[in-house]
Amino acid sequence: MTVKALIEDSQTGASAKVSPYGELIVSSLAYDTASVQSMTATATAYSFAPPVAGKKVVITGIIFNADKNVSATTEADIVLYCSSVGPDSLTSAGSILEVGLIKNQYLSVTPLNIITDEGMWINATTSDATIHATVLYHYVEEL
Repeated sequence: MTVKALIEDSQTGASAKVSPYGELIVSSLAYDTASVQSMTATATAYSFAPPVAGKKVVITGIIFNADKNVSATTEADIVLYCSSVGPDSLTSAGSILEVGLIKNQYLSVTPLNIITDEGMWINATTSDATIHATVLYHYVEEL
């Protein structure tokens, strides 16, 4: 028995596709942008993604690396957070990830699917000035 169906977005007219082998073809809503920062000062906001009007940020990956100058016994505290104030603001509207890393340690968290509120900067700060960070993200329309 065959059932004919059409999966279509009524606003854009975009429809789902089926491969010649009967597989439903799906893909991400958007390609990721990689934002890389060397966090070289303590108590400083490092901005990874600015807000875009009418869109939300979707974080799909986070990578932190504590280099050889971080203490082997005292953790470097790293906080990734949303800020409604601006790219240079340490004011947090909500923490996304808080972690402590020691010398030569790294953290790779993928795949993620974390969505933020509209109008938020994605910022980070550290207690040690030798952290390297990458945030993978893309924007989605307000639904």
